Amino acid sequence: MGDIAVNFATFLNGHVPLNNRTECQSAGNTTVLRSQNCDGKLSDAMAKCAIDLNGFPDGHSSQLAQDDLPLSDVPEPRVFQHEDVNAGWTKPAIHTQPHGRYPEAPWGSCPLPGRSALTIPCEVRNQRAESTNRCLPAPSAAMDDWLTAYYKTSQPQPTSETSDTNHQVSPSNPTVQLIGIGIGGVFGLVFLLYLIRCLFQRRAAHPSKDPSVSPRIWGPRSTRLLTSSNAIDSSPVAAASSSAQFQHDPRLLAKRLAYKDVVCDRVLSRSAAAEVWVGRLGTETVAIKKTLSPESLDVFTEEIRVMARLTHHNIVRFHGFAWDNRRLSSLVAVTEYLAQGDLPAFLQRHRAAPWSTKLLLALDIARALAYLHEEANVLHRGLKPKNVLVIDSMHCKLSATGLRRDVPRDDAFYTAPEVLYGEPFTREADLYAFGCILVELDRHEPVYSDLHVAPLVVLNEILSENLRPAVSPSCPEAVRLLASECLAKDPRARPMALNLYRELEWMRQNEEWEMLSGRALREFTI
Repeated sequence: MGDIAVNFATFLNGHVPLNNRTECQSAGNTTVLRSQNCDGKLSDAMAKCAIDLNGFPDGHSSQLAQDDLPLSDVPEPRVFQHEDVNAGWTKPAIHTQPHGRYPEAPWGSCPLPGRSALTIPCEVRNQRAESTNRCLPAPSAAMDDWLTAYYKTSQPQPTSETSDTNHQVSPSNPTVQLIGIGIGGVFGLVFLLYLIRCLFQRRAAHPSKDPSVSPRIWGPRSTRLLTSSNAIDSSPVAAASSSAQFQHDPRLLAKRLAYKDVVCDRVLSRSAAAEVWVGRLGTETVAIKKTLSPESLDVFTEEIRVMARLTHHNIVRFHGFAWDNRRLSSLVAVTEYLAQGDLPAFLQRHRAAPWSTKLLLALDIARALAYLHEEANVLHRGLKPKNVLVIDSMHCKLSATGLRRDVPRDDAFYTAPEVLYGEPFTREADLYAFGCILVELDRHEPVYSDLHVAPLVVLNEILSENLRPAVSPSCPEAVRLLASECLAKDPRARPMALNLYRELEWMRQNEEWEMLSGRALREFTI
């Protein structure tokens, strides 16, 4: 990267008429520079790399930026395009922001200290006759070895029963062609009707391809570049096992309850696929879940497998399961019952709840999510306010850790856009749902409830116009930034659950966090 990086002084000298830069605070309390305004035509003369334009996403950020990442962060190059419609130019740039850790700072703003990553402007290949950037870089065996080693050391070691580890890291092959998939902003009537019909049905998992990764990059003859830096995707939970295997699984015997000891008293909630009852297990009041759909029985049995091995104080406790020994369709799952109800009910009862209280609730949710992702290697898949159960005014637990592959109608607004498009569910999709919960904690109302339009209109705006839930004007800046990171369009720009938990924990320990601006916030490290 050093061969193609542009010196900031060179950039400023070449842009004397503009001489615009943004000065940001670095992690070492010095200054890190980011470009403010650029003339793409002037940038060509100083560029040391050239890239074919191929539908890259818009960067919406600085075209040139100095590096301020900590030494522990691994740069992950991607290509974005920058354009000035009025001036008639579009130019590519290589951004090295680590996937999934920090979002790219929007144009004209500063990232938090320690989060500015190197950004290198390039020119469009063959656009200038006098360009010297005409040579493909040579493959780098050292980079292949480094990528392989990094992949191996950065992955959790999942158990065979809960994860799928069929991942490969692409080698640094400069001849790799960019293949991007996506859906344009113009929705044809036929496609929209098809999307609506399929939106809530099961989706077959298939790998996504990011148009910002693995482009063909050209540079001076001596340049050697990393040309492929694929994000390491999180493994989805393994497909559900058969019901027959469930009935004979010796690991579940300790969790089996006597069917006669489980008593259902009244229905608490009901959906098309399942219902939840309040009942009794001996003398204890419990919640009892039943499946109503024979087609979902396999998913229900696998959900019980997962619940049986989860142990965390912010996850609803699993007592066990039971059936009548004749029909597996009589299967029920028994969990603890929390009489305070769910998060939406709590927010309606306590509309004046301060952020000092709501921060503790958010912290409990993030702590549970970090446990699921980092220790249990499980995706929640159904994260929404109704699946957050309140213990008291200060704490809560997650329920309904699910494995379902479809998108229920009442969950669509909390579902990441890429999942609505048919991409496989990932950890990043859980983080998107957490962003929606932060918005609901702020507004005390369901997301998008202020729009007063039909749900299908909202879905269309989410998919075609990049509509996202918005916090209120009075929302603390720190919460607004976290919600924005979680709701990022690019899944890899969303924070990891563990980092999210750490930031919330730092906020809890800093009594004046609500008064801090985004620039003054620092990263908390446990």
